[in-house]
Amino acid sequence: MMIPAATLLLVLSARTVTLEEAERAAAAQRPDIRQADAAVAAGVARDEQARAPLLPQVRVEGLYERTTGNFATRPGVLPQSLTTSGMGVSCGSRRSGGASGA
Repeated sequence: MMIPAATLLLVLSARTVTLEEAERAAAAQRPDIRQADAAVAAGVARDEQARAPLLPQVRVEGLYERTTGNFATRPGVLPQSLTTSGMGVSCGSRRSGGASGA
């Protein structure tokens, strides 16, 4: 038994389409809808960007300096072994080291 083409077409067209299926088909077939969706996403991003200065700002800085027994020269800095306090010489009236004649 054969079903007439008109009846078959009516049965196939009577299928219920969900909203999600309709949106997916519209997006696939209509580039202007995809363009509108992209414009909405761009608007949301601009809105978040405009609100960013109103939010609390956080700034984090860090410094790590590896120290070794080696002396790396830096302008204006002497190692402790070359400073007057490291050489056993004081800047006052007392002398350290050597014989005193008193």
